[in-house]
Amino acid sequence: MHKIGNFLFKKRGIVIFLIVIILFFFSNPSVKSILFSIPFIILGETIRIYSLRYSGGFTRSRELNAPSIVKEGPYSITRNPLYLGNLMNLFGVLLAMWLPLIIFILSFSIIFTIYFLIIISEERFLEEKFGDEYREYKRSVPRVLIKPFRFIKTKPVNKYSRVFRIERDTIISILLFYIVIIIILWKKGF
Repeated sequence: MHKIGNFLFKKRGIVIFLIVIILFFFSNPSVKSILFSIPFIILGETIRIYSLRYSGGFTRSRELNAPSIVKEGPYSITRNPLYLGNLMNLFGVLLAMWLPLIIFILSFSIIFTIYFLIIISEERFLEEKFGDEYREYKRSVPRVLIKPFRFIKTKPVNKYSRVFRIERDTIISILLFYIVIIIILWKKGF
């Protein structure tokens, strides 16, 4: 399972991209589905941007890397706020596509499983690198869900200008997705 997680970590962008491309063949977007999807995308990107203020650019690497364990900000209430943001984004993407229910559920389940395998691989790496410090963090902070009322606020290490440079590819991907979905909707005649 660890090797699969490592492979998926390195190829996560292309794997998710291919899944979304395949799903376009099943999509039946509408103005309503696009409008319903926007709050999930905004929430997902807000979580990601805020998380990147604390973790920085090393999270965009193709190799597992961590100079330290980030425990503040969103990382004080969930160990994986970036993946939580990704799941919100992808829920919004799937919602905008307005897939048949079984394909929606199956697709989200596959994407969740991919992220889960990556998280398991990352946890193993962090446990090997940081030992007891990471095990203690792991015991006190949930994997993906949030632990309310535990938020530790400190000064973020990254300015928004740097975060937007780090997050540029994700934001461009989301915008391109909406352009394609609007083109599909336009060709249908709204």
